[in-house]
Amino acid sequence: MNVSSPNAGDIGETEQRGAAGVVEAPISRRIAMGGAAFFGAAMSAIGSRAFAQPGAPGSYSNSAIAAEPPGDTPGKSDEDIVRAVKIARAMRSGPSQITRDATVAEMDHHGNVARVLRKGTNGWICMPGDENRIGAPPNVRR
Repeated sequence: MNVSSPNAGDIGETEQRGAAGVVEAPISRRIAMGGAAFFGAAMSAIGSRAFAQPGAPGSYSNSAIAAEPPGDTPGKSDEDIVRAVKIARAMRSGPSQITRDATVAEMDHHGNVARVLRKGTNGWICMPGDENRIGAPPNVRR
């Protein structure tokens, strides 16, 4: 709504007032297009990050590897599934060139091999770690 203002510099100048009586400055086409371009560029930049991504190589939780590897047959016992998940966690502990032929083993509290989950051939040992304990990530050592 245009209202004639006695405080305006020249007689006959008008101010635009909204319903709350706040002065609204007109927006130029250049400012509007600049804002739209900035918004579009920002949405484009974050658009690829806004979608869920598959598990990263550093993702060690059971939720990241709960899916059974291809070729596994359904109907396995719970012990076989737990063993497969531990092997999958250990295989993510290093580069595939090393973990592919490495022995997968669980360690006891003293750092000794407690149980071999899979026998390897290259002299490396992969350990699944403990996902329920902070500071016990999967790792590889010789």
